[in-house]
Amino acid sequence: MPDHQADRVLRVIEQNNGKLSGALAKEMQVLEEPGLWEQIVAATKEAFGRVEPVDADAIAPYKPDRKPS
Repeated sequence: MPDHQADRVLRVIEQNNGKLSGALAKEMQVLEEPGLWEQIVAATKEAFGRVEPVDADAIAPYKPDRKPS
């Protein structure tokens, strides 16, 4: 899976609280196979669940909604 696709999947998991969005399902139809999305969400939560929360000030410069300075 190319990096941009992995990034998209991770963003959808985060923004939709683990629910597969219609737009992503349309882009990557394989994600609609029974049980696949749930396995991806579970693996993601397991992989990232042990990470301490990041300080919002530390990541602010990298947020896409940040206006150029």
